[in-house]
Formats: sequence, structure tokens, C-alpha cells
Amino acid sequence: MLRSLVVLSLLFMLVVGPAEAVVYVKWDAPGPARDGKSWNTAFLNINDGMNAANLGEDVWVARGQYNGGGAWQCNRLMGGFAGDPNQPQARDPELYTTIVLNGLSVNAFCTLDGLTIQGATTGVEVGGGNVEIVNCIIQGNTGSTSTDGAGIRAKLGGLLHIQNCTIRGNSLPRPGFSGGGIYANNCSLVIEDSIIEQNQGGIYIQGWTVMRRTKIVGNYGAQIIGTGSAQVEDCQFENNHTDGTGIAMVFGKCILSRCTFSGNSGAGGMLAAGLITDTLFSGNQGYCLAGGATLVNCTFAGNQYIANDTCKVSNCVFAFNSGDVSGASSNTYRNCLAWSNGGTQPSWVGSNGNIAANPLFVNGYHIGSNSPCVDTGYNGAYGVGDIDLDSQPRLLDGNHDGIQTVDMGAYEYAISLVGAKGIADATIVNPGYTVVTAQFPDRFYVENPTRSCGIAVTGSGVAVDDVVSVLGTMSSSDGERMLSPMSILKAPYTERIGPLCMRNAFTGGGPQGAQNGITGASGLNNIGLLARTHGYVTARSLSEYYRILNR
Repeated sequence: MLRSLVVLSLLFMLVVGPAEAVVYVKWDAPGPARDGKSWNTAFLNINDGMNAANLGEDVWVARGQYNGGGAWQCNRLMGGFAGDPNQPQARDPELYTTIVLNGLSVNAFCTLDGLTIQGATTGVEVGGGNVEIVNCIIQGNTGSTSTDGAGIRAKLGGLLHIQNCTIRGNSLPRPGFSGGGIYANNCSLVIEDSIIEQNQGGIYIQGWTVMRRTKIVGNYGAQIIGTGSAQVEDCQFENNHTDGTGIAMVFGKCILSRCTFSGNSGAGGMLAAGLITDTLFSGNQGYCLAGGATLVNCTFAGNQYIANDTCKVSNCVFAFNSGDVSGASSNTYRNCLAWSNGGTQPSWVGSNGNIAANPLFVNGYHIGSNSPCVDTGYNGAYGVGDIDLDSQPRLLDGNHDGIQTVDMGAYEYAISLVGAKGIADATIVNPGYTVVTAQFPDRFYVENPTRSCGIAVTGSGVAVDDVVSVLGTMSSSDGERMLSPMSILKAPYTERIGPLCMRNAFTGGGPQGAQNGITGASGLNNIGLLARTHGYVTARSLSEYYRILNR
């Protein structure tokens, strides 16, 4: 299934509604007037446009290449416009690229939107106040020999909000400086739906931080250093490298949920105090270290070195790591698994629900129905969440014993639709995310995006093309297997899947598990799938208004 993580490609063709007042900038505007009131009479450079704008007015910039400037406040600078007088609102930042050279300097209540900022010492200098940077690409900025930061540098308080941006290929001129991608000191920082990649020096954060749905990939040097509190959700830290003194991630106190740390190397690892849940650490060649943290439902697999001190560890999996996973004597472990790690067998195995067993990973570090991790966690552990690393529901009855119990590790086992249709009535199941394909007054149908299986769900409240995760009990009605929902979790996106086309002779199929087939039929059972049939008309009744298609 295509997951709708917000990436830069979501900047589709826009038609922007008219603002109360707009100042236009276009490098090749014909003029001769230069009042900024239309594309024909636009200012030729950004500085003139921003200086002419009243507080709160938008400045629209047409495709092309411009020099930057500043320092501005209380305006929104928007790039990506076609600059067409016949379609003045036409905008697509990917198609009509607005490139800004020599950097931008902004202050309170300023927004940068849809710009490509490159080739400067510092791409964006934030002087203070509340600033938004959205839908921008910040790349190829080289940094100064006298100060930190290259892509974005913010130093003077306030809130910096970065959303749906790509920050890549920024560098620092010499060792000892930090924040090649982002340097944020003494300010609050929110980063959402962004990509931070291939930067030298990575990110330096000093202050309160929120990071959501962001990828930090292929950076070199200290990646994140934050001494304030942090909330990090649904982020990926992959293939980053630190040097002999670098550290990949440090936070004072954090809440870190549903993140992935994979393929990172060098001396640095991940250091944090706080709550870390539903997170995967795999294939890291430095160390994964959590000091004073609470670790819940995490998976550590294939790492070189793991250490933790004064930690509370619950429902975690430690498998196939080359390093010792025994941990410090000050740690406590409950309902954890250890298997095939370096060093000696941890002393905590064999008590408090801790086991030594092969986790039987499938599809990476997911678990299958026969894994010893299924339904062997501890529901009462502090921090057990409602969803796992895949955003699938937790607390399922994976072994069908009638008790909903959390699994060990970052991923919860979810039965397939095919498997759900084959088990007994009254069994609690969750087949994962499926797509709504048909809706009726008393039921709706969901199926896998591959159209391999479908099932009826009683109830309403959804629409065709909704992507849903249904937790419920199995039942049967007139020989058809159905799912009676206990809860329905809707994804923040939709998906359209077309129906199958088949002859009447192929519809229904034979029995499969607890699902009945069509009397006298054989072959693949496809009850519950959206289908279109075709054939020849062999009879009709004008009085009853029906037609019969041949088989």
C-alpha cells in the first residue's frame, strides 16, 4: 500500500486564491512601470518587493533566479508562480522553480514558502520571533569560517517551524562547527514532514524541540545535539555517520515514539533520557545508548554495540546483535527477549517474563504468527501505546486465546484478511490497513490493496476509498464471514483500487477455511472482493427487468 508520508512531491499544481493585497516580483517583467501590482509591472528583485510590502501582505515571486536579502518581518514570501498575467494565481513550485541565491534573512512573523534557497554562506538566517519555512528546498550552502550553521541558522529565541522542506547538501568549511543542515540555538523548533539529507554537520538543536514524520538520512558529523526537552515521532534516522567524537543524537529529556535508527555508523549512537517506545534500532555500527530512559516495545537487531544505564526496559527484543546486551546492573527488565547476541546470556533472562528464544522475524523485523513475541508482552508497562511502529493497533489477540495482550518488539503481529476469514467466530482480530471498496446501509466491504482478499464489516461511518484498520470480532451471516468492529482507525489518506473483472463462472469459488463457497463451485474463494462480471445475454424478462448472463 502506498503510505502518504508527506514529501516534497505533494507540491502539486496550485491555484492560489487572491489575497487582499499582493506584491509581485518577476525578474523579466516587461514594465515599464514598477509598482508591483501585477506580473507585468512587477518588481525585478525580491528586496524591492519585500521593502514595498506593507505588514501582512504577501509577496509573490515568479519562476527564475534571484538574489536574496533581508531582514524582513510580518510578510509571506512565496515562490513557484508561473508569472503569467492571464493566470496570475497559477503556482507549482516544482514546475516553476524560484531559486534564491546569497541567502535570506528573516525576523518575526515571516513565512518563506515554495522557494529553492542555495549557493549562500547561510541559506536562511532567522533573527528571532516566530518564523515559518514551508515547502522549501535549502541546498548547497557552504557555511562561514567564523560561525555555526549553513542551511538554516536560528539563534535569537522565538519559534521556528519547518514543514515539508528538503534540507540537503549543505556543508561546513572546517571541523569544530555544528549544524550544517540546521543550527537552532536558544529557540524552539518544530520540524514536520521534511527530509534532512547529505549535510555535513547534520543538525544542532539547543532548546525545546518537536520533530514529526521527518527523515534524517546520509548526514555526516554530529546529527542532533539537543539539551532541551524533545518530542520525536515517526522519524527515520538512516545511514548517518559520525566521526571519532561525534554523537548521532543527544537529548536531555525526550518522548521518542515510532522511530527507526538504521545503518548509522561511527562513534556516535543514540543517547536519550525519557520515554522511548515502538522504535527499531537495526544495523547500527556505533552504539545505541540510552541513559536513564524507559524503553518499551523497542527492537534492537543487528547492532554492533548496545549499552544502557539506569533504564527500565519492557517488551523489548534484543536479537542478532554482535555486542553484549546484558546492560547495567541498575537496569530492570520485564517481558523482554534475548537471542543470539554477543557476550554471555543476560542474567535477566528467565525471570519477570524475560525469555531466550528466536524471535522468528519476517519481512525485516516484523513477527509472524509463530513468533514467541506474539502476546507475550506486559500490558501494564508504562508507555505501552495504542499503535506500533507501522501505526497498526496494539493490544490484539494474536494467539486467539481470548485475551488482548501486547507483543514484544516494535511491531505488533496482525493477522491477514485470509487468515481472519479462516478462524472461529467471536475471535478478536485486526487485519491491518485495508481499503473500503463498497458501502451498504448495514455493512461495508474492505479488501487488501492487492485485491487478494476482502471481507464484510458491519456498521457504517466510512466512505469508499477510505483506508481503515478495523479491530473487531469474527462472525458469520448466511454463510458469509464478517467482521464486527470494536474500533475503526482511519488513515489520514485515501486510496482507490479498481475492481477485478471476471466471468460469472469464476465468482464465489470454493470453500476456504470457515468461509463457505458457492454450492458446487471450486477454485479460489473470492467472496468479499469487489468484482465486475461479463458474459453473453442468454435470456431476459421484460416484466421482471432482469437479464441472465451466461457462465
